[in-house]
Amino acid sequence: MGVVWWQGQRYDLEIEPSAWKLLKVLWGKPSMDVTAVLKALKKPQGSTYNSLKTTLYRLNNAITRAHLPRQISFAWSKKRSENLITCKPPPVRPSVSDKFQG
Repeated sequence: MGVVWWQGQRYDLEIEPSAWKLLKVLWGKPSMDVTAVLKALKKPQGSTYNSLKTTLYRLNNAITRAHLPRQISFAWSKKRSENLITCKPPPVRPSVSDKFQG
């Protein structure tokens, strides 16, 4: 279980540890290069977006189950030959608890 604050409102997420780690890396950023995400998650060198697909899917499902606003989601995109994970919409002063209860 993790806690997310969005526009002054608390949301409790039933989320697995790998998806929680991904959320902590991405939350508060409009986008992040996939290579930087993989590095922040301490994935083995040579890992690709494919190693994040399932975790990203589970993260979006946890956001939906927590009844965060429907427009909040994370998605892969390609921009100027960079692989990015983007947050839609870009966050404004959100926060994620440092504590995970799992």
